[in-house]
Amino acid sequence: MATHRPLTFSGPLPDHELQSLSDDQLIAYVSAMRTRGHREAAATGLAHLVFGHWENVRRRVVLRIPAQDVEDVTGEIITSAVRSAFDGTSKGEFVVWMNTITKRRIADFFRDRERTLDTDSLDAVTAAGREPASDGEVDRAGYLEVQAIIEELLAERSPDHRRIIEIMVFDDQTADVAVTEVPAVTTENAYQIVSRFRRDLRRRLAARDIPPDAS
Repeated sequence: MATHRPLTFSGPLPDHELQSLSDDQLIAYVSAMRTRGHREAAATGLAHLVFGHWENVRRRVVLRIPAQDVEDVTGEIITSAVRSAFDGTSKGEFVVWMNTITKRRIADFFRDRERTLDTDSLDAVTAAGREPASDGEVDRAGYLEVQAIIEELLAERSPDHRRIIEIMVFDDQTADVAVTEVPAVTTENAYQIVSRFRRDLRRRLAARDIPPDAS
């Protein structure tokens, strides 16, 4: 659990102390180190802030975005969240703002793709005498397939289990939040439900990539 250190810092902190700071405290620390000219300390604090959220954001992005774009979109989300934290445009707690940016950026990803034509694909399919597909259609193919798998897995679950998965996986909330809304499920069971869902999803995604004639 993060310590409640006052948001004032006179000098660089060691890594083990940085690890105990909350997001808001890290933001204050980085700002203080920049003001005092401690650039290396500021960079270290920023790294703790970024990598503390990278995997959580990436885990949410990978369920929605084609694989080849996951790292780029994750990086854009983190960059936007960090930039807004330091320019004063973020709203509320950093982690909540990060979740908001994640949802918006995923939605923007597909809106942008639907407005853009992939000229390489256009030339290729035109030469073959076929109707060209938009970049949105090309990128959405993998996304829609993954979404179909997710929907199949959710359909196999009970309503309570589906809601637990929606809260903990897609809304990125804690088990405590989930069981408050679904009191019939215990915290321990909530973790098991999510673990089974992720395991089944990985298995289905892996099977999707195996050629039909593979043994």
